[in-house]
Amino acid sequence: MNQREEMLTAARERNLDQMNKALTDCMAVNLQNKREIEDAKIQLMALCQEEMEGAVQRKNWEELRECIKKIENTCVGDMVQQQAWFRKGKELLWKRELGEKAMIEAMRSNDEVDGDRPSDHVINVIVAAFIMVGVSEEEVDTWQKVNAKLKEISKQQLMNKVRSLDCSLLTPDQVDLVKKKLG
Repeated sequence: MNQREEMLTAARERNLDQMNKALTDCMAVNLQNKREIEDAKIQLMALCQEEMEGAVQRKNWEELRECIKKIENTCVGDMVQQQAWFRKGKELLWKRELGEKAMIEAMRSNDEVDGDRPSDHVINVIVAAFIMVGVSEEEVDTWQKVNAKLKEISKQQLMNKVRSLDCSLLTPDQVDLVKKKLG
């Protein structure tokens, strides 16, 4: 089977990895039919989008992380990175990882929430987590308020809420507040 046939077969089978390899090979040997290559690039971009959207719909964050890495390394990776759907998927993963990282860091802290006042950094991480789960900034703008909230809900319950959070529902204001707190 020649490179052109491999590319067309991969497109028919909707196989992203094979399509990327075949298209890369075709571009390397500089096939005469540039239109076919451009059409194949469009098809490969569509396959990339399908794969990423599937990972997002399944809320499989590890799969999404691997998908982003794989897509960035395709022969259309530069073009794909300009697409809104790709940027949205990366942002969704970033929000998810930011929240989880913040919670893990707070959980690892040696500071006791019920005892002495923890460091400002730990307080900011906890405040960021509360903001992500819908608590207003005014409800957690002092250590006393944060401590009172933590008495209503344990660190573990807060962490579980952050982990199960659908980050696509975060408002831009919430994201900005979380960024500010985690600065």
